[in-house]
Amino acid sequence: MKTNENKSKKREKMVNKLQKFFQRLFPPEYREKISKQDLLRIYTFEIILAFTVVFVISLMFPRGKSYQFGGLTEGEVYVGDKIIAPFTFAINKTEEEYKRDIQDARDAIPPVFVRQDSICDHQQQQLDSFFSEISEIIAQDVKTPAMTNQLIEFLKKYKIDPDENILKYFLELSEQFKQKNSKEYKLESLHDSLDRILRDICGIGILNRNKSDISAPKGNISVLNGNEEVVEEISYFHDQEDVTSIVIEKLRSSFEGAELSMNVGYRIFMNFLVPNIIYDKLETEFRRQEAESNVPRARGTVLENEKIIDTYEKINKEHLAKLNSLAIEKAVREEGSNIIYSVVRYLGKLMMAALGISILLMFLVYNRWRLLRSPKKVILIAVIILLVSLLSYIISKFTQSPYLVPITIGSMLLTIFYDTRVGFVGTISLSIILSGMMGNDFNVM
Repeated sequence: MKTNENKSKKREKMVNKLQKFFQRLFPPEYREKISKQDLLRIYTFEIILAFTVVFVISLMFPRGKSYQFGGLTEGEVYVGDKIIAPFTFAINKTEEEYKRDIQDARDAIPPVFVRQDSICDHQQQQLDSFFSEISEIIAQDVKTPAMTNQLIEFLKKYKIDPDENILKYFLELSEQFKQKNSKEYKLESLHDSLDRILRDICGIGILNRNKSDISAPKGNISVLNGNEEVVEEISYFHDQEDVTSIVIEKLRSSFEGAELSMNVGYRIFMNFLVPNIIYDKLETEFRRQEAESNVPRARGTVLENEKIIDTYEKINKEHLAKLNSLAIEKAVREEGSNIIYSVVRYLGKLMMAALGISILLMFLVYNRWRLLRSPKKVILIAVIILLVSLLSYIISKFTQSPYLVPITIGSMLLTIFYDTRVGFVGTISLSIILSGMMGNDFNVM
């Protein structure tokens, strides 16, 4: 019986001590009025919310990484014990080096195009059909108005604008044919010239994209033609921009002094000119992703028992690369082989997040206790902290630069919605959390 009474008395003393502690969170005039039930009711929501925020933030901490050498900085003098490699491991590239190598690997793959000569063959047949049909039309013995209507309908069939010049040209050919039978020579000459120019341009190839829009850092493209593949300089081919001037130049040399024939030939020819070098986006991206996946993460090896850094040695980039690689390798080995160690590591992250949150929480408890009585205000603080943490987590996935960490967003929002002291203490809490998220880099803090 005495044992139970002693336990009961001890429990009562502990409860009274806790009650006195929590009563101190309130001004003197309210201390005696606060009961145990009130304390539980008032702070239950805040405690649950704080644990939730800590848990969510701990999930954002990087995994598979040890922070054993996180406090070392380039240019400092190392004052610890000499570090010897406990096992053989690879020296990982920095994020900047790895991204640069990936970009170099992608740039080394030229854009892939497919040559489709069947397109030009089809356009050649269309051009032949055009001249065959127009020859039959202008050979008819009909009056000019009827001939004009036929020409308009015919040109629209081939999507050629029947403007004044082109109608005038074919009507003159029709009149000459009726009078002198000279139609065959002029029309065949035009046909032969356009046919030859089309073969010349298609023989080189017309890109279906402008050269300025093609991502070819080394100035080459890969052209597939059946089972063959050749790599050529992109400048060798024509595109939509430069083919116009080439056609005009060829027509001018073919119809020197005959401006009307040159203009009509240009109008007809451009309607039959279609790109035959087609960009294959899927194949290009597939090859570049394959090249990217083959880029190694390591750039060297440290052998077992090899010295990494000695006492009082000045730290350089190579030391940091080896030490960071060693830390990562140790974390992977220990985490994969020991479940208890993994749990301990996670608890460490949880405590780091809790440390940051507890500073702000204690400030609010002792200096802004009325603020804690408003669930909406407490939720807003939690949202701001989670927002900044999430943005920092996303940024850390793409870059290691501490200058991009959006800590000022939290500082400004807390100051705007509350006051400068809440903003200041909130910034301290966020700096601790974010320095842990960036790999225990306390320079960030």
